[in-house]
Amino acid sequence: APTPIIPVAGGAAPMDAILGLGMEDQAHERAQHMHHHHGDDHDDDH
Repeated sequence: APTPIIPVAGGAAPMDAILGLGMEDQAHERAQHMHHHHGDDHDDDH
């Protein structure tokens, strides 16, 4: 389905894109964080 574009002052912004960006940012940060901790834990264990 096409993404609905919501007109806002200053231009049109696709709501899904804005929400998606935020979620993607959080997911990316969480992934890096988990990976970092996983590596640390592994080193400590070893």
